[in-house]
Amino acid sequence: MVEITPQFVIVISQYILIGVGFLPFDKNASNLKIILVNIFWWLFWFLSLSLAIPLAYTAYEMQSNLVVATKSLCLSLACLQCTIKMSIYKIHYPLIQFLVEEIDVYVSNATSAEKSILKQYAKRRGIVYVISFISGLIATITIVCGPLVLPQSLPTDAKYPFSVQEYPVYEIVYIQQIVAGLQCAFACIMEMQIAMVLWFLVGRLEYLGIEMSNIENESKLYTCIRKHQYLLWFITQVYGVTELFVLTTIIMSTISIILGSIHIVGNQPFMIKAQFVVIDVAFLNLLFLIAWPADYIISACESIGSKIYESEWIQWSGPSNKCIVMIVQRTGKPCAITFRGITPNLSLKYYASVLSTIFSYFTTLRSVIGDIEH
Repeated sequence: MVEITPQFVIVISQYILIGVGFLPFDKNASNLKIILVNIFWWLFWFLSLSLAIPLAYTAYEMQSNLVVATKSLCLSLACLQCTIKMSIYKIHYPLIQFLVEEIDVYVSNATSAEKSILKQYAKRRGIVYVISFISGLIATITIVCGPLVLPQSLPTDAKYPFSVQEYPVYEIVYIQQIVAGLQCAFACIMEMQIAMVLWFLVGRLEYLGIEMSNIENESKLYTCIRKHQYLLWFITQVYGVTELFVLTTIIMSTISIILGSIHIVGNQPFMIKAQFVVIDVAFLNLLFLIAWPADYIISACESIGSKIYESEWIQWSGPSNKCIVMIVQRTGKPCAITFRGITPNLSLKYYASVLSTIFSYFTTLRSVIGDIEH
């Protein structure tokens, strides 16, 4: 049985990104290999966009058919979300790789106590992310298998400016829709890698808190202060990437879930209801994947102040005590993910408020559709 360790999680997170077009390569790779890697990414980017556009066009053309229009728009947003996040990730890819390499170096040189903390996080949190990834795959499979039980020839109702019923166009379009659907499922891997970095920071902050509460002299104090400053810098770098991801997830997920709710509460076949239940759950998971560790980082940063206060600070010199006061004051300012101050701080509390808002829309739609049907 494979042992779940921090090193194993880092390696897996790198290779599973192939599902969204990111081939791992060394810094010293040849120019030809870098060109091939970029071509591979552009191919995957185009595949997801090539399904998002026909689905959006279908939603526009079928406005008179509420079922087809909302279904097509919901799936189009899923593909578009994948395309946007691939673009964001591509722009920040060098920074993300640098951060992952920093983690890899730290884990390789960590003490047994540090590795123990990181290993606990990898084991206890990893299973949740595996389940989330599987739920995304199930959502894709339910869409792909739609033609087997529904009166449709392709997984989606996308309309193209050419006939898709003849060989080999039908087979090519079917495969293209399957690949694009799988990309949507694998898109959550980008969130998972960011979440992995956030959980790493939570583990390091936890261990730093233990070190600070056991500081014995001023030399160790200054060492801990340098570590704290480095971790704060690390957090700002991660949040610079995460902000756009979170904003995209909030907008796309909210709209898609509301559209999917129309099919869940409406008078639709069981297979369609099942498809959108799984899709909505997968969308809800996307925001949770980052909100969960982000909430822990806020708590871990705040706890640093109380941990250093537990040290033997009273016997140290004035300059050292001033440093402690500054750290305590800094911990009062939460290290939270927010988009330019527009969105609230990302946390489990905010995630719960998003769920509450979505369910209120869900209840309203259920009442409205019930009145229409009766």
